[in-house]
Amino acid sequence: TAVKCINCEQIVIEAYESHILNGCICENCGITKHEFSQSKLCQCAKCEQYVHTLDENCICTVCGATEHKEVDTNTGICPSCNGFVAVASIIANGTKSYYSTLEDAAYAVIQNGEGTIVLEKDITADMLEISNYSITLDLNGKTLNGNYSYSFLVLEGGSLTIKDSAGTGLIANDIGAYGGSLSIEGGMFDKITISNARSVNITGGEFNYLVVNGPQDMFSISGG
Repeated sequence: TAVKCINCEQIVIEAYESHILNGCICENCGITKHEFSQSKLCQCAKCEQYVHTLDENCICTVCGATEHKEVDTNTGICPSCNGFVAVASIIANGTKSYYSTLEDAAYAVIQNGEGTIVLEKDITADMLEISNYSITLDLNGKTLNGNYSYSFLVLEGGSLTIKDSAGTGLIANDIGAYGGSLSIEGGMFDKITISNARSVNITGGEFNYLVVNGPQDMFSISGG
C-alpha cells in the first residue's frame, strides 16, 4: 500500500504489487522479508541471519534462544530484560564500559586508541584478527572459546598482550601469531602456534601445546 504524509497527504512511498528483494530487503520500500529455513528454527534460508521473536526476557518464543539486542555501556545491563548481559568490558582513561560481544569491545579499544579488554563471562566468540593495533586482554578467570576448530584469535601485526587477573582463565582454541608482538603474562592455553612473529615474550601461563615454526626476531620465555 502507498504511504502518505499525515500532514499534507502527499504520497511518499508508492504502492507496489510485490516486493523486489535484494537479499532479504525490498529495493522499493526497504521492508525486510525473511524466508525461514526448514531445518533451523528462526534462521533465514537466504541471508542465514537468526530472526527471533523475543519476549520481555529476550527469549525467543519460537525456538527458546536468548538474544539481547543491546547493552547499556555504563552498566552492562540489557534495557529490555534488565539482566546483566555484558560479556566484556574495557577500561580506558579510568572509565569502564561494557559490551555485548568481544568484537564490539575490541573495536572500542581501537577507536579509543588504548584500553584493556576484560572478560565478564565465559563466552564463545567469532574470529578476532589483530593487524595494525594493540590490544590487552584480561581473561579475568573466564573461559574464551572460538567458533572454529583452527585459530580463532589471530595476530598478524600490532601487538597482543594476554593476562589473567583471576588466575583461572582459559583460552580453549588455537591462537595463531603470524606477525606482530605477542606477550603472555598469565592464563591457560590449549594451543598457541607461533610463526614469523616480530617478538614473543612469555612471562607466565600454562600451555598444553606451544608450537614454534621457524626463527622469530625475538623469543623470550622467563616464566610459565
